[in-house]
Amino acid sequence: MRSVIACSAGGQTHEFATGSLVLAAGTLCSSKIFLESIFRARGTVLELRGVMDNRQILMPFVNLRMLGRRWNPNSYQYHQIAIAVRPRNDDGENIHGLVTTLKTGLIHPIVQALPFDLGTGVSIQRQIHGALGLVNINFPDHRRDENYVTLDVTSTPHRLVIHYRPDSSEPERLTRTIATFRKILFKLGCLVPLRTVHVRPMGAGVHYAGTLPMSDQPGALTCSKHGAHHEIQNLYFADGTTFPALPAKNLTFTLMANATRIAEEAF
Repeated sequence: MRSVIACSAGGQTHEFATGSLVLAAGTLCSSKIFLESIFRARGTVLELRGVMDNRQILMPFVNLRMLGRRWNPNSYQYHQIAIAVRPRNDDGENIHGLVTTLKTGLIHPIVQALPFDLGTGVSIQRQIHGALGLVNINFPDHRRDENYVTLDVTSTPHRLVIHYRPDSSEPERLTRTIATFRKILFKLGCLVPLRTVHVRPMGAGVHYAGTLPMSDQPGALTCSKHGAHHEIQNLYFADGTTFPALPAKNLTFTLMANATRIAEEAF
């Protein structure tokens, strides 16, 4: 890597000489920069296989012990309680549920959804507000060759295209997981209105990973344990691009720790 070409808002290009280049724009943006660079240099459109994404389920619940009770908004803690489930019929991987309350949530969506007039809806909302909560259930993912990102060079500007299909066993896993989490919450004194459970569509997540994975086997589309591309000298990746697997949890702190590790060990 000898230089970086940047485009200004007016469409002008500027070239900057560089020694080492570290991409940490997020998996999708870093992948697009890489694909675009290869296309401009070689005229080749690559496919980066193995892209991963967390499937998520949003499960609202009502804490029966908190109905009609006063609550303190200062006690609100976002995702400080978690539930880990290891399904019996699975491969031993945990499924994580991040628990939060809706104490500080907007009241308008709740009142609007109630089948009452405004005054009655507000009164009911005040009684149930402190009892409302949500579990954000996250599933792990693994690299599969049928899932990949590539560049559409027929459009201007070029677009990043994502091809992704969930594993064939997923529908049964989702059904089983929903039932398991409902049972857990019931034992904790919470009810889950089944019709409110929402399975988020693929692509709704923010923690994509795996397009240029870390590997001990050097290759054109892999990186070292320090995020260094195996074939392009002085090119590093310090985001989820290099993760070889995606755990069933939020990756924010893991991404930060990995970027710090690369900075300390590689430079």
